[in-house]
Amino acid sequence: MSEKKLLKIALITSFPLDLTIGSGVVRMVLGYAAAFKFLDHQVKIFHPQFKAKSYLNLAVKRLAFNKSLSFPQDRFDLVLVSDFDGFILKHLNIPKIALNAGILADIIRFETGQTRHILTHLAKRECQNVKSSDLVVAPSKYTASKIFINGYTCECI
Repeated sequence: MSEKKLLKIALITSFPLDLTIGSGVVRMVLGYAAAFKFLDHQVKIFHPQFKAKSYLNLAVKRLAFNKSLSFPQDRFDLVLVSDFDGFILKHLNIPKIALNAGILADIIRFETGQTRHILTHLAKRECQNVKSSDLVVAPSKYTASKIFINGYTCECI
């Protein structure tokens, strides 16, 4: 019987790890980290520390975090990203897996004004992120059906 390989996993989120913000992304990232740690894998979460004053301010700070993102990829076996986080990371030497819990482009139709404008910009970054990932994991068939990347593999869990 072969021994299981223990992985060094980088998890990236541009949300502060503050559950009071109300983001499902934070809960998802913390859940994945706990699950991987339970399986004895090493996990490092890369995240910012800030307080957002508004939705626009949150979006701007999240984009700034991503644009300044760098991590020592030689210390990790793979990187997990969510939503648009990690869109700046292209041509990595390790696998990049996108955990898409929701598709920003799909919710634009429900918004108007400034929120719609912000979501449109973020959806473009999310698309870049998906295209530069080695694998996309979606939580539902509906979410998977909204990822329109030709020839792209999407795993539903």
